[in-house]
Amino acid sequence: MPLDESYVPKKSSYPPIPEGIYQVQILKMELVKDVKNFKDNGKHDEIKFSFVVVDPKKFIRRRLWKSCAIKLSPAFESGQESTLYSIFSAVKKVKLTKAEAASVSIKDLNTLEGAQLRLSVKVKAYPDGTEGNKITDYISAELVIPFDPNAKPEAKPANEFEQDLADTGEQLAKEAEVVKAAMDPDEIDPENPLNEM
Repeated sequence: MPLDESYVPKKSSYPPIPEGIYQVQILKMELVKDVKNFKDNGKHDEIKFSFVVVDPKKFIRRRLWKSCAIKLSPAFESGQESTLYSIFSAVKKVKLTKAEAASVSIKDLNTLEGAQLRLSVKVKAYPDGTEGNKITDYISAELVIPFDPNAKPEAKPANEFEQDLADTGEQLAKEAEVVKAAMDPDEIDPENPLNEM
């Protein structure tokens, strides 16, 4: 059956996340075979990384992707370290020598899935006028944030949100009274030993 010629692909409905540093978990790694190499028109295999944001909470569960050649090259070897080397180094918190990088196996690479790291993310404008995200750096995570990518986000009923707002309002009012009392000299209790300090 031929494709409908009037079909127009839908653009992503998700705006890019703002520029910044995001802690992510490597959700999935996929082998993509025979990717065209634009430098010499040859083909090579790549790993496609799927990252899921775990912090900050405002962007939790948002996704980022990066494909890279299956090549671990330290910066001093090629002038710029390979993307895979940067990801591996950030997760393992170690910079490998040329010999160490050469000994990394597929089994070692598989240990990256589920690991956390931080990404420096920029917003990139495309020729068609849309925007997307570009990962510019890979940084070791200082701590692991508990995150289950398979858990469904909890939804609160509307009345719980209203109660949370009411509780917050009451708490703010109490805190304001404490601050006002602390600033009002007429409210000083001469019997309170803390006032002598």
